[in-house]
Amino acid sequence: MLKAPKEQSSPEGARTMAPSGRAQALSFMFLLGVGMASEGIDCPNRCHCQYLEVNCTGQQLREFPTAIPLDTRQLILVANNISYLPAVELSFLADLVYLDCRKNLLGDDLDFTFIGVARLVYLDLSFNNLTQVTFSTFSHLLSLVVLKISDNPNLVAIEKDAFA
Repeated sequence: MLKAPKEQSSPEGARTMAPSGRAQALSFMFLLGVGMASEGIDCPNRCHCQYLEVNCTGQQLREFPTAIPLDTRQLILVANNISYLPAVELSFLADLVYLDCRKNLLGDDLDFTFIGVARLVYLDLSFNNLTQVTFSTFSHLLSLVVLKISDNPNLVAIEKDAFA
């Protein structure tokens, strides 16, 4: 608990704070500033951010959103028109554990897309346009527990060791 800083009288009769009181006041102001700054963290346009979650459900996004806070753990991109997941932007989200991309237009090539999100535990790519799953698609997801790829009508090829 913070105590009120001690005041001292100066020779001119003006009141000043003792050095330890100044340090406490500065610490309090720093903590207050950090708290205020964390509330004002950037959130992608048309998305909702709360604590470590970014939710962009049903916003008709055509591209992967920009300005996602780097400490995001849960990213929800359900029911948009996203056709491509950029590996570089995803790799900035090193703490990401939950990624839900249901009901988008993801297709063609996802090889090496998830190389930078090694902590990912949950990945939902159902209801997209995936055409193939190769060894390189999910091989870097060593922490993955749940993978959903159902309802991809164009999925015609799954490589032999794709889930090894």
